[in-house]
Amino acid sequence: MFMLTLIVCQVIMTIGNNIGFRDNCMHTISRTPTGLNERLSWYKELYLRLIKAADAFLIWYDRSRERQALLSMDDHMLRDIGLSRADIWDEARKPFWQE
Repeated sequence: MFMLTLIVCQVIMTIGNNIGFRDNCMHTISRTPTGLNERLSWYKELYLRLIKAADAFLIWYDRSRERQALLSMDDHMLRDIGLSRADIWDEARKPFWQE
């Protein structure tokens, strides 16, 4: 999982650096020819969508891991946190994308 996160972050940073996202983006765009503005706009849109996709993927992964951890708890631990085995089964049956 860590390697996948590292790869996704590297791709996002590469795209961000290509469009000058770390620098003053508006200053960079104002100095570019008109045709290039459209290309930079496309890169920015892709960059933002990649960030949202990576964020959603990591949330889904964490949610899945947390549900698996709940399933592995014994009854004593569940009583400590105020949940029953039935509550855990209801939560564990949900798909990873559902809260």
